[in-house]
Amino acid sequence: ATALRFFVPVYIAVIAVAVLIYRVSPFHPLARYPGPLPCKLSKFWYGFISIGGRSHIYVKGLHELYGDVVRIGVYPTLLFSICLNPP
Repeated sequence: ATALRFFVPVYIAVIAVAVLIYRVSPFHPLARYPGPLPCKLSKFWYGFISIGGRSHIYVKGLHELYGDVVRIGVYPTLLFSICLNPP
């Protein structure tokens, strides 16, 4: 029972670190898309930004910094397009 109390938290920590390393590694499917590191690691960063209701300003700044395609989470990306000829 004593060994179990030690190995379970260590096992969970190793799995969590492995997942975080994978998310920023070149093997991740979205590795080629730029974005801030906290957004690549977890969805919580973008959720924290969204609490204040100003996520649109944050996203606009990300597009100005990284370009038209920005990775804002573990899997989601945002595409930015401008209609030059409005109807």
